[in-house]
Amino acid sequence: NIDSLIHHDPGEASAALIKLAGIMRYLTYETSSEKVNLSKEVEYIRNFIELYRIRIKSPEAIGFEVNGDLDVLLAPALFVPLLENAFKFASFRNKGHCVDINLSSDSGIVIFEVSNMCEKISNASKSDNSGFGILNLKKRLELIYPLKHQLQIEPGESRYSVKLLIDTNAN
Repeated sequence: NIDSLIHHDPGEASAALIKLAGIMRYLTYETSSEKVNLSKEVEYIRNFIELYRIRIKSPEAIGFEVNGDLDVLLAPALFVPLLENAFKFASFRNKGHCVDINLSSDSGIVIFEVSNMCEKISNASKSDNSGFGILNLKKRLELIYPLKHQLQIEPGESRYSVKLLIDTNAN
């Protein structure tokens, strides 16, 4: 998508490359830290969303809301597999928000919610290497936040929803 932008909107292509560089920088440098500031996670999510908006006809189909204290420290990239799955399996055929992302933080409790419109996926269409992101996330959460997290996954007929609650206090 950035390649096609280079030819018809070089300024937009440049902005997209800066966002991509931010994503790569975050995944390369920040994820090696034990903890990162929640504001860096928010920046990653914003860059991810903006790059994805280039791909779709209705950029307003993606909603992102942030509330609360962004100075909280937490393990890096915990939201990445949830975010990637929401976009990977989202159906952008409907009007309105096809992907909704809400992130809130209050008194050290961080809540990340993401839902996406989806079409029913048959087991035959799932690839053999799918599902490792969520499995790895569950393992990371057990190691880093034992008994201090809740991961709720609700697959629905037309909307897939995930809610991750993390208590960052005393970690």
